[in-house]
Amino acid sequence: TNGITGIPLAIPATNTSGTYGLNRASYTWWRNYSSTAVGAYTTNGPDAMDLLSLNVQLAGGKKPDFYVTTKTVFQKMKKDARSTVNFDPTYSGKYREMLNDQGIESISFEGSPVIWDPYCDSGKIYGIRRDALYLGTFEEFDVAGPYPLEGSGVQGKVVFVRWGGQLLCEEQRALGQLSGVS
Repeated sequence: TNGITGIPLAIPATNTSGTYGLNRASYTWWRNYSSTAVGAYTTNGPDAMDLLSLNVQLAGGKKPDFYVTTKTVFQKMKKDARSTVNFDPTYSGKYREMLNDQGIESISFEGSPVIWDPYCDSGKIYGIRRDALYLGTFEEFDVAGPYPLEGSGVQGKVVFVRWGGQLLCEEQRALGQLSGVS
């Protein structure tokens, strides 16, 4: 149901279901922090973000490296960034140059960048640690032929290359999400 949206697949909305063939109801070390109980960001604002950050730290030891959310939630955060101490309307940390080079707009929450993604699940906020989430890729080559190259009297082989990528979550306990808008 998530199509090719990688983050919702790697960080599912519940603590009892998910990918990679592990029973997340039994293996508590595999559960990400997921909460709607603290209320939507629209209602609780930075307090909900504080709780998300603290619970990810309890699970993984460090705060998230960055946060990803929808455009709607991001706009609400930008407004908060002008009037609250947790947020800053400009991000100046270690990912600044990388985000600027890619033209990604960001604000700062407790020193971590918050970015918006048009493919993010509606109303969600994801806290992500870089050492827990990465892109897994594979290549596969298939050599076929020889095929006649018409008109030249020469035969040649053709190489077909298949490539795929998927976000992999190595340590779901280091990740978290909030219900953003309700």
